[in-house]
Amino acid sequence: MPPGDLTVDVFVQSSNDGTSAVTHILRNAQFSFSSTGSRIGSTHYRLRLQLAPSWGKRACGSAHCNGVKLKLVSGKKTYFDYLDEDGQAVFTVSGKAHARYLVVKVRSVSSKYKRLNLAHLRVNFKPLAKH
Repeated sequence: MPPGDLTVDVFVQSSNDGTSAVTHILRNAQFSFSSTGSRIGSTHYRLRLQLAPSWGKRACGSAHCNGVKLKLVSGKKTYFDYLDEDGQAVFTVSGKAHARYLVVKVRSVSSKYKRLNLAHLRVNFKPLAKH
């Protein structure tokens, strides 16, 4: 399963009379955020968090929760950012040199949006291309 919300559309058409039918199935994400990460130097990483729209609707009434302030904890350091109009937040964090992944904690600064909190989120990094 993908980390975010999943929509499946099924189209069926009859070979006899050409009639067709469509059905839509929505599978909500299991976790509030999905993540991607990339290295920017030997000990710094850019983490991009994407809010699942189904979680946004539950937590704040809109799919993207634009403007909600997030706190990300990596190791002993704390970072802050806001969700943008697309439901994304981008953090630049420091970590061990050449790490393959980081495990972070994500929380909403406001208790009003505590449904978005994740105790552990593993962010994997793409391997660097060798030249």
